[in-house]
Amino acid sequence: MRNTDENVALLKDLMKTPPMSASQHARIMRKRIEDRRMAEDLREVSRLRSNDLGSLR
Repeated sequence: MRNTDENVALLKDLMKTPPMSASQHARIMRKRIEDRRMAEDLREVSRLRSNDLGSLR
């Protein structure tokens, strides 16, 4: 899993960049939450399948 909290940008470049708007931030956060929920759902489905296969043996 990649670390999304790590930032390799140079401070000089960050200081030149205008701040993110609230709508941009909201869009990024919604996408991040959507991706996290999708991954959680896939893990749950995988776990349930593993449990179902174990009970068939």
